Amino acid sequence: MPYTPFLLINGNQRYLFDTGFADNGPPTTGKLAAQLDAVGLKPTDINNVVLSHYHGDHINGLRNKAGQLVYPNARVHVPAPEHAFWMDDARMEAAPPGMKGAFMAVRRALGNLGGDQLVKFEPGAVIAPGITSIAAFGHTPGHTLFRMDSEGQSFAYVADITNVPSLFARAPDWSVLFDMNPAMARMSRRRVFDMLVKDKMMAGGFHFPFPAFGTMEVSGTGYQFKPVAT
Repeated sequence: MPYTPFLLINGNQRYLFDTGFADNGPPTTGKLAAQLDAVGLKPTDINNVVLSHYHGDHINGLRNKAGQLVYPNARVHVPAPEHAFWMDDARMEAAPPGMKGAFMAVRRALGNLGGDQLVKFEPGAVIAPGITSIAAFGHTPGHTLFRMDSEGQSFAYVADITNVPSLFARAPDWSVLFDMNPAMARMSRRRVFDMLVKDKMMAGGFHFPFPAFGTMEVSGTGYQFKPVAT
């Protein structure tokens, strides 16, 4: 399973979409710092982190094992309904034991961000020039995607709208274990894939196979992901 954050550079603004694990994850993860270095960037050069949702593989990379912020100069943009769900203490107390760790991970990553460092937005809002958020609830209560438009071209970062395209794009009514509301996730999946096809958009997903972006086509009763040539 790949874990692929995306970086958008717009002038002097650098937007990192989701963070992966930093040094908190499985042995084959944690390569983002080296990839940034390969293009001449340091973590301190990232001035915006944009989170699609609060599952651990998307937020744990905000901090290293020691608890320090990996991107200390970044504002962290978060979907307001996602933040409200995971930061609700009563909901955490009522959660089954196996889920309490996910609530605690959110508090570790985001709990003490204050002032203007944490920027909440309502899904559907424009979060920066050329970047529009898109509600795609179901995978999590506030799961949000991002559309980028520039010079007549469009790209969508679709986060976890599908985990394995060869399975869940081809059969969009299937549900992955991590979909917290499977019925809503199915509706969001079809709506987003229809948009990608209709608008002939390039798309990239956090768990898509390398190179993690391409186009979506209708295939039977589902869709087929066509990665860009490498």
